Amino acid sequence: MDNNVTHMCGDIMDAEFDEGQFDHIVIVGVILHIEDKVGLFRKLHRILKPGGSMFFEDFYLRKDAESDDERSALKSFLLCVDELPKLGEYKDMLEDFGFQVEIEDITAPYADYTYKRWASWTSEREEYVETYGEEAAEGWIEHSTSVKQLFNDWRVVGGARFVSEKPSA
Repeated sequence: MDNNVTHMCGDIMDAEFDEGQFDHIVIVGVILHIEDKVGLFRKLHRILKPGGSMFFEDFYLRKDAESDDERSALKSFLLCVDELPKLGEYKDMLEDFGFQVEIEDITAPYADYTYKRWASWTSEREEYVETYGEEAAEGWIEHSTSVKQLFNDWRVVGGARFVSEKPSA
């Protein structure tokens, strides 16, 4: 497998790859953290072989945040970027580079997961404090509360799987 799989841990925007180097690209939970998504998709299109495919799973903006609480939670969720594309915007970016795109909305399982994670952190708070300390546990509880609200209460954020194929030359 060493000759068939390249695992990368680092900044994809700084990495050097040859044109058409990859048959397939898999990315999970990373694209939301990259500010220049158009530049990213341009690079991925360049390094993918004709006829190759790209699979990624990530978050998208279901609707604009309306209240200060929603905007604050979204800003905290995004951390290092200023915005999260809507589903159609992701599709448009990919199609602009010639990708054929299929999208599966997986918001429901993400919403279920975020709710269960929040419930675990809040109901087992003392165990988490004992394991991680007060400050870390409170940080995780605050984060899981915001994420649960974004997915479940306010329905601002969703999740999707994207399969994009680069047409053969």
